Order: sequence, then structure tokens, then C-alpha cells
Amino acid sequence: MNVCAYVGTDALDPKRVMRIIDHPTRRAVIEAIGRNGPMQWKGLSEQVGEKTGALYHHLDVMERLVVRDKQGRYVLTKLGEDIYSQMSQDAVVSPKAVVEILERNRRRGTAVEAFAPRVLLGKMSSSRRSLIVSFALMFAPSVALLTYSKEAVWLFSATPVADYLTPGASLAASVVAVAGVPLVVLRIGFRTRANPGPLFEGAMLSLLPFVVFGAVQENLSPVLPSASLTVVLVLLQAWMAGVVGAGASVASGLRIERTLLVSLILVYASVVLILLGQGWQTP
Repeated sequence: MNVCAYVGTDALDPKRVMRIIDHPTRRAVIEAIGRNGPMQWKGLSEQVGEKTGALYHHLDVMERLVVRDKQGRYVLTKLGEDIYSQMSQDAVVSPKAVVEILERNRRRGTAVEAFAPRVLLGKMSSSRRSLIVSFALMFAPSVALLTYSKEAVWLFSATPVADYLTPGASLAASVVAVAGVPLVVLRIGFRTRANPGPLFEGAMLSLLPFVVFGAVQENLSPVLPSASLTVVLVLLQAWMAGVVGAGASVASGLRIERTLLVSLILVYASVVLILLGQGWQTP
């Protein structure tokens, strides 16, 4: 299992966690990794004092607390880190403390998922059928809305147009760019082969708010000052960075902290387009 995979707590209950950490070998595994950081198999085996078969069994049981990173080292998940922190404070971890840890992780996971929806993108791209259906359900209404309002979406900026062909073409080009840039950067910069499915799903999902914003901004302009509209646009771009980063994380298996750097390239590019657009409109 890869460390960058989403590790939730929905399937864990306090009793199961208590059974995991009550075993002395599993406690030793958590303490060894918590104390030393990421560990290779040999070092972990020596620290714990278990043979190959027995240690593999324990690590399988601990899959929600201990995972392997891209270098094959064993590391603690966030839940595992919280358990280790509690073990460092108390010789015996109580069921009440486990309940509190699971609740904190659940709340944290919900907040992170809202900003970077890795689980949602994983489900949307889990099969070819779900990929095609979910993409079509986002793309077709977006094209219709942009065409009706005569707005074009170029990356993460919206501009008015005079014809009915540019809106759909601009959205298609933006989806390809938003998905293609991370695909190239992951391959060249991170030397990782990424699955394009989650990238295209993430690209389309990230563009949805800009489609709506482009369609309604003309009606909002008389009501909201330009400064407020700018704030809304900045917030949308921040959310976009999280969605694109989540798509790149699901597609490549890298930690989202690394893939967010890829999405920042697209944010900067969209800012440049906005500034250029303002320059072109200046008489």
C-alpha cells in the first residue's frame, strides 16, 4: 500500500484499534517508526525482533496505521502518528483516548476532502464507465451554460465572447491544459507515470465553479464591488489548486503536498492570462 493513498477512519472502530495496539509487537512497530522515522524492512525487523512471516502478518493487520512510501519504507499514517503520540504520553492507551483520536481524524479528513477531494475523484475514475459518465455529466451542462451566457473559460479565468462556438472550445482546451500540464510535470519532474483518468476528472471538477462564475459575473457586477468579485475569484482559484492537486495525487500515488506544487503552475498561468486580458481591454 502506498502512503499517499487516502487513509480514512470510517471502517475503524475503537475496539478494533484497541485490538491492534494491545499486541506488544504492534506497539513495538509503532514505537520504532515513531521514534526513528521512515524505516526499511531490515531495520524494522531488527528493532522489533520478529521474523519475516510474523512481521508481515502484523503489518497487514496495521494497514491503517502503518503504510509504505514511494521508497518502500514503512511510515506511520496520520492516525498512526496520533496513536504514537498518545502512547508516548500514557503507558496504556485508554479506549476513551482512542475514541477522541478517531473523532479528530474523522473531522480532519472531512475538512481535507472538501478542499482536496481525493476520495471523490477516486470513485469518479474507478472504472471506465464511471469516468465517462461523471465527466459527461459535468462537461455537457457546462458547455450549455457557457454557450447560453456567451462566456469563455480560459484556464481559471472567464471572459465574454461574441459567438457560440468559443465557449465550448475554450472549456475543452482548458480541460486538456489543466489535465495535461500535471501529466507532463509528473512524468518529467517526478518521473512518475500517472493515470490520466483522475487528472481529467479533477480538471473538469476544478473548472465547474469558473463556469458558473463566468455565467453569472455580469449579473453580480452591479451588486458586488470589483474587490469582492476579485476575492471570490481568488477563493475559487485556491479551491482549484486543491482539486487539481488531489487529481494528481490520485493519478500518480504521490503525496498531495507534492502534487499541489503542480497545480500552482496552473494558478500562476491563469493569473497571467487575467492580467493580459486586462491589458488587452485597456484602450
